[in-house]
Amino acid sequence: MKSVKWTMLNLHLWCMILDIMITVLTVPLLIFPVLGGYPLGILTNWFGIPTIIQIHVVFTILAGVLVSILLIFENRYYRLYARESIWKQIRVGFISINYLLVFTFFIPVSINYPDQNVALQFAHNKIPILSKDIKSENIFVLAIDYNAVMPVNYMTAFICLETTVFIKLIYRNLNSGFITRSQNTVKLQKSFLKAIYAQITVFLINFGFPILYVPFTVIFNYYNQSINNLVFVAIALHGISSTSIMIWAHKPYRESSTSTPISSPMAPEAVKRKNNARRNTAQSSSSDSSQGSSSTAPNPIESLNTARNTALPPSRKNGMKCCDETMTCYNCANLPCDGDEGCKIQQDSWYWMEKKESKGQRDQFCLKCAKNRFTKKVLEQKFSKEENVETEKEEEFKCVDCGGLFHRMCTYLFNKNPSSYRCHECRDPEVIKNLDALPKSEMDHFISDKVNRKLIEYMDDEEKALKQKISIRNVHSARSSVDTKKLAPGSHLKQFEERYGKKLDFTERTIMAFQRNGDTDILFFIMYVQEYIMKDGVGWTVLDYLDTVPYVTPFEKKGEIYQEIILSYWQYMANHGFSRAHFWAKAPVKGDDYIFHIHPRDQYYLDQSKLEGWYKKLLGVGKANGLVEEFRVFREEEEAGNMREFIDYPVFKESIWPCMFGFSKLDVEEGVAQDFEAAFEKNKGKHQNDNFYVYFKTPVPGIAAPPSIPMQNIPLFGSRGKFNKLCDDNKWEFATLRRAKYSSIGIIGVLAKHLKKLNAQRTPVNAPLQPTPNENYASMTGVVVGRTSRKRNQPSSCQTTVKKRKLALNDSQLNVQ
Repeated sequence: MKSVKWTMLNLHLWCMILDIMITVLTVPLLIFPVLGGYPLGILTNWFGIPTIIQIHVVFTILAGVLVSILLIFENRYYRLYARESIWKQIRVGFISINYLLVFTFFIPVSINYPDQNVALQFAHNKIPILSKDIKSENIFVLAIDYNAVMPVNYMTAFICLETTVFIKLIYRNLNSGFITRSQNTVKLQKSFLKAIYAQITVFLINFGFPILYVPFTVIFNYYNQSINNLVFVAIALHGISSTSIMIWAHKPYRESSTSTPISSPMAPEAVKRKNNARRNTAQSSSSDSSQGSSSTAPNPIESLNTARNTALPPSRKNGMKCCDETMTCYNCANLPCDGDEGCKIQQDSWYWMEKKESKGQRDQFCLKCAKNRFTKKVLEQKFSKEENVETEKEEEFKCVDCGGLFHRMCTYLFNKNPSSYRCHECRDPEVIKNLDALPKSEMDHFISDKVNRKLIEYMDDEEKALKQKISIRNVHSARSSVDTKKLAPGSHLKQFEERYGKKLDFTERTIMAFQRNGDTDILFFIMYVQEYIMKDGVGWTVLDYLDTVPYVTPFEKKGEIYQEIILSYWQYMANHGFSRAHFWAKAPVKGDDYIFHIHPRDQYYLDQSKLEGWYKKLLGVGKANGLVEEFRVFREEEEAGNMREFIDYPVFKESIWPCMFGFSKLDVEEGVAQDFEAAFEKNKGKHQNDNFYVYFKTPVPGIAAPPSIPMQNIPLFGSRGKFNKLCDDNKWEFATLRRAKYSSIGIIGVLAKHLKKLNAQRTPVNAPLQPTPNENYASMTGVVVGRTSRKRNQPSSCQTTVKKRKLALNDSQLNVQ
């Protein structure tokens, strides 16, 4: 409900204010068929507010409720179908006009109410049987001529007409054969609309039907004070009835109101019973005594999505023992569109795929690009309509001991054969769930210590911070090199080779950050870096790629934690004489598999200006703590005189300037530009603020020296493409915390397996090895996604994307969310 939460809140606020206004502040006594009565609320008795003002406020709020209902349907239409249409430009004006009418439509009625002496005489003549008690009160008559209140009817009819239009537009698109949403999404949208209809029905019952009584009394000149009072009672019941229907119709409200939140703490008695039961089981089962239950006590604040060591009911509403999750379909990432530059085919969207097989991949187009490029006849002849959706659901595993059913992502089972599965309630899982047993390098210790000191500062509770400690691991490090001719423009190759040599040597690293959640370390940060020591001894560290998922505690400090990891890495490199850093930042495309496989759908993404601002803040922190001496964006570096000639542009593997050199060469070949220099000037003009140059304050100025860290070459972690494919093949998603936990355990297992091999190569045969998981991890091939017929949005290198520019231009260098 994230996309509709603000319009829902808007409706709730208007309804709440209306209910309070009627039942507490005004409390009107009505005397239909005369459009009059008198207020009994505190606005009259305590503050003496004129009756006409109270009436004006009530009708304004009532119109606000109607408009807030209208905006819910407008929001649904816009979010689902009109985000790329002209409606995006005119909706702000549409909303403004409606709210302008809310606050002005009743003004003609308010300023033209009749003289009250004449109006009271009219009321007495209209209702001769009016009781003395009512006559003795200060009756106010809003109108003698019923045409005077027609603005109310016009406003109501106008809003109802607008609402009807949006309802028809929504249903026309929902039932269209060309919808761009999966059937599951359509079903959810229809369910939500039904809930809104139920809520509107309650409003009509409480307000609409009683108001229909008014014209009846006018037409037939019928007066019955008892019924008049019942009209007010029906209106006054709107608060309790709307609350009830809200809880009944909307699942999130219902679950929050009728059940204990899954993240709520366990009662101490439940924890005690759970621990006693586990101890008794271990003592009474001699056959399993060597593999008894874990002695680690459950963490009372651990949610069901982040731990399985809490007391679980025998079964749940969905028939599972592990959790209440019902949406168990896997997710899929964006697909590249072969249409407009930067266009992507998002999850749950329809697209057209070329029917005829070619030597390479078949072309695929989103609906918009296909419509712009081809006629309907061509599309039907040469293309087939596909949907970017994954229909496969998580497998369900049955425990051979207790018979409980578990979702795959709620288990610790990583092999293909679940026939002998025993759940973690019956037997401790034979997997490594955290990094404690795995070796740490000097770099890992350095960064982890600095980050955890910050974590203690943010939490202001050392014990709590230690329970949720952050672990840093340099999971891949290897020597590599790249030919200078692949980086430099051909016209200036000789100059670059004189400065850099025929080859540019560097060390590539992959750094991962995990945070402890219960007894499991969850991966939340991945950074690819390169380290260069040039011929002149100057050390450069290049932030190559970076990606995050928001599973960090404290959540509100996640940005600062990401920054501390980067700054700590830089500090470590500065301690080894590295004096320069460089990176290229470009805002990510939501839905892309950048490094992590499947981000949360509600993850917040920074746009380009905010991303650049985030890195400036990072560098500002580095400057304040004495690490960074100076930093500049490209425009400022050029103004400082450091970028006068081609040879001044620093070149690194897959960095910005080799890409721009390649694009410029392509522009000349395609006739876009007359010569290379002109093309390059145009391309570099687009990147004035998105690449950064950082100068460190090194403790001992001089020649950089590589850190004395043993190389740890694990190709699965050294390549974004291989890592992403590993996760994709094994369904290791990070869309939810539950799946991120399972995926993190799988990744830790792969790391442990490779460390064992590397350790065996470095040590004697009889030397002790680091603990590793069982052979579950040896068969981590998982279920391969059946998408061989369509292109995947795999990370791509700069060299390959020069030939297809749109992929490189939308391949975010540093993806921070």
